[in-house]
Amino acid sequence: MRVHGNATLTDEAVLNLAGVSAGATLEAGGVEAIEKRLRDSGRFDEVQVRKRYRTLAMDENTGRIFMPTARFGPAAAGGGSAPILPQTFTLLVAGP
Repeated sequence: MRVHGNATLTDEAVLNLAGVSAGATLEAGGVEAIEKRLRDSGRFDEVQVRKRYRTLAMDENTGRIFMPTARFGPAAAGGGSAPILPQTFTLLVAGP
């Protein structure tokens, strides 16, 4: 999850307002619900939420295929997600 353009709150605070956490399943209508929670907080002039995928994904508008890849460190204690190692994330883009 990424937060862009916010200068007054930490990313964690924005995600808390949005009611989301890393690795959680996004149900149908989830994007709209997140946008509503953020707008209703009164902390933002503009809110835009986009659903992205963790695996191979195709942008239907452009025909481009996005393939994120990275190396991961050890899994977090208690079964949490393994962190991405610094300087290892790469986004490969294929298409016209």
